[in-house]
Amino acid sequence: MSTTLMVAFGVATVALVAAPMVRPNPKKRALARARHTGDLAPIVAFVESRSATGQANTWDQLLGELWRSYDRELVARLLMEAAPRCDARILQYWILQVMNIEAEIAQEIFTPEFLFDHFKPEVAQSCGRCGCGG
Repeated sequence: MSTTLMVAFGVATVALVAAPMVRPNPKKRALARARHTGDLAPIVAFVESRSATGQANTWDQLLGELWRSYDRELVARLLMEAAPRCDARILQYWILQVMNIEAEIAQEIFTPEFLFDHFKPEVAQSCGRCGCGG
């Protein structure tokens, strides 16, 4: 095998191995798009691509990442999308977080109908970052 062919094979191998590492994963792409454009559809699609049992954890992870990066309006908007799709108790924690810490954002984004249909204060009070009791 010629040296040129071996070098070409080596470069191709490195490119095939490295390409997936350079390209962001679907979660990161969905979050980046939401941050850049405000479009939540890729995040919703990402969560819905998960198993039914994994969706609650995925919502929690995404909301937590947005919260920690101070994308609080996106958190509230995402909760408006998540709550009708998932009855996970951890969503109650996040709704309460927005209401308590970002009251202006909550008033602006959470409609009375949303809160009536999806917010359960008694559940939210039993929830924390380590999970929900009861």
